[in-house]
Amino acid sequence: MEFEQFYNSLPKFSRFYMISVFVMTFCISYVRLPIANYLVFSLDDVMEKFQIWRLFTNFFIIGKFSFNFLFFMMMIYTTLVRIEKKAVEAKRYAEFVMLLLYTSLFVIVFFINLVCHFVAILYNRPRCEAFPQLRNAVCSDLH
Repeated sequence: MEFEQFYNSLPKFSRFYMISVFVMTFCISYVRLPIANYLVFSLDDVMEKFQIWRLFTNFFIIGKFSFNFLFFMMMIYTTLVRIEKKAVEAKRYAEFVMLLLYTSLFVIVFFINLVCHFVAILYNRPRCEAFPQLRNAVCSDLH
């Protein structure tokens, strides 16, 4: 009876998100469905194959059941539930949705920039060390 009360006390979006993350983690860990390959974020697939769903579904995959999974679920419960309850009480559900959209967009853009910069460093670093004449032109921002 306590689990049912806990489940019903969760706000709608938090309940949906926590159950979705749990189901996806269960499917990846125990059922061994290869759905993770079609849901994780892949910039190449988004840009070349126009698989737009990867922009949203990557937030439902954490990995396998582990301590990290429990920690992530605790973070969802403590932050997302509290923010959603305050948004519902203040009748500002649209602001809550916009917060989620902007945060998701920020994470995706930050990830793309981080990966592109990291790849540029890995690609250009050996050339900078091999060709001293490139150090001033190409390699000044890599140090």
